[in-house]
Amino acid sequence: MGKKLLAVGIGGLFFLTGCSNFWTHFSSHTSQNSQVLLQGKMWRMKGMEEEKRGNLSQAIEDYKKGCQLDDGPSCFSLGVIFALGKGVSRDMEEAKEYFKKSRPLTEEQCKKGDGRACTDLGLIYQQGLGIDRDLGKAKELFSRGCQLQDSAGCVDLGVLCIIGLEIPKNPEKAKELFSRGCQLGSSAGCGNLGIMYFKGDGVEKNFQKALDYFQKGCKLGSPINCERAEYLKKHMVARGE
Repeated sequence: MGKKLLAVGIGGLFFLTGCSNFWTHFSSHTSQNSQVLLQGKMWRMKGMEEEKRGNLSQAIEDYKKGCQLDDGPSCFSLGVIFALGKGVSRDMEEAKEYFKKSRPLTEEQCKKGDGRACTDLGLIYQQGLGIDRDLGKAKELFSRGCQLQDSAGCVDLGVLCIIGLEIPKNPEKAKELFSRGCQLGSSAGCGNLGIMYFKGDGVEKNFQKALDYFQKGCKLGSPINCERAEYLKKHMVARGE
């Protein structure tokens, strides 16, 4: 979902984790249990699309159906919604219950090759949601999620690289991961690349490239990247560029 559990501020701009799009790995098994999991993932996808459109009430209903079918990421998404109060009253007790339910489910789905489940489980360890905080474990799970073509996993691992959490700061690796996330449809990945070029953080400062990435993130449905693009265009005009 479009969650942003961690935002790291740098010079008035923020590197964001999470994204609005995702790729998932479906099992080819036809057992009854696998069919139920597949249905849960379908509700997850529907919920993510509704959330992207800004239809939070419908997204919540879809995530609830996915969670009832034991789809871990659907439960996790509900936890984020109630923790942040997105379209609902903020309710940390409700959020904790969804996070608690999501952990064993995402762990099992991650083992079966669901990239988004790996990424969400990584966020559970990163944020210490009902368990001890473990950035090393989070890094491993983000990496696995990224390897399984989950855009959020790539972006979240990139954030660890750009700010040097648990691993040495590595802007070059962060750029590679943000780029991969952007290519997989993550507005956060595109926006983070824009920030790097805007600030010259690990790359040569280039306002035009920054604008291109902000605009790409905007087209992927990110209001904050639309705002960044408009700000930068005005800034460039004022500078005569």
